[in-house]
Amino acid sequence: MVDQAARHELRARNEELRHQIDSMLDAVRRQADSLAQAKSEVERTKGSGTSGNGVVRVCVDAGGNVTAVELSPDAFRRTSPEALASSMAEAARLALADVRERTAQVLAPVFDARADLPTLSELMPDAPRPGDPPPSADEPGWNASILRGADR
Repeated sequence: MVDQAARHELRARNEELRHQIDSMLDAVRRQADSLAQAKSEVERTKGSGTSGNGVVRVCVDAGGNVTAVELSPDAFRRTSPEALASSMAEAARLALADVRERTAQVLAPVFDARADLPTLSELMPDAPRPGDPPPSADEPGWNASILRGADR
């Protein structure tokens, strides 16, 4: 039979764990909401790039798909076909870099929020941490028969 002091300690620990789990769930909900908003914003993100000589401007969507190509009115007089093609490629690369940077800016707060979530090992000190090696079959308390039956 469990004495009153042990029962009280057990209840207090249970309440503490419940509070930690509730806090963690709130943080996960906030992060999920933030991620949904960021996803929507990323889908609307656009980027653009202009060639160094100012002859070509390229616009892209969030997926990097070209949505517009603008040529300066005198593009064909100012440049050769080879140089124009090079300017187009340059502008497209710059547009893609622009949309990637804008996307990273939108997602940065979401990734930063991950730091607020406790790890499993913070909640349960004996839990394995990411990157820990798997337990050895020689470790006390390790039951190797579990693995032998796993392939059935």
